[in-house]
Amino acid sequence: AAGRAAGGVVWLGRGPEAEGRALARRMGPSGRRACETWLACWEAQEGSSFCAPASAMATLRFLGLAGDWSQERIYAEVLRPLQLFTQGVSLANGRRMLQCLGEERLLVEERCIGDREEAEAQLRADLARAFHGDEPFCIVANYCRWLGGGHGGHWSPIAGWIEAGARWRAWSSSSRRTPTSARRIGCRWPTSWLRSAAGTGSPSGRGATWPSGGARLSDP
Repeated sequence: AAGRAAGGVVWLGRGPEAEGRALARRMGPSGRRACETWLACWEAQEGSSFCAPASAMATLRFLGLAGDWSQERIYAEVLRPLQLFTQGVSLANGRRMLQCLGEERLLVEERCIGDREEAEAQLRADLARAFHGDEPFCIVANYCRWLGGGHGGHWSPIAGWIEAGARWRAWSSSSRRTPTSARRIGCRWPTSWLRSAAGTGSPSGRGATWPSGGARLSDP
């Protein structure tokens, strides 16, 4: 597929219905609730490069903090004046965006770990907390830096996880009305998250976000 990157990230033409439900049935009650909530919170991105604002809106809705924010307002009041939108939104700038949107109500941590084993262990811990824990906890992935693209990567929230086979699901931000371009990252840990991105020298990564009233993870 044209949007394919190293590490086994695959476009799903069928959309989330059949495979998403099959994955949800294999998750526990807390995981199913999280998956269903993410689907309800998802919205189409309003511009071709608005995957970060769209992911931020889904995250704010998931945590009950959306208020009167919109993708356009996030761009106009946060990304543009703070110069966070360069060639897309980088991982570090995405963290700052979420911190600005959450004010004092969110804790946001950036996961960008070069060591594969350490990154894999932290990713497993974050996924377990997001889909098996009792407190709201969001993972927003920054990945799929196309070779030679030189941009900030693609942003999407991770919406499902089962331990068996190390499979999880991202509702991929896109301009479609429903997340029919959902991505499945299956069977193997995506090396595109753990490998330096061409032209940037920085690994792909993700932001971990949760309400400030919850317990704080150790710094990565």
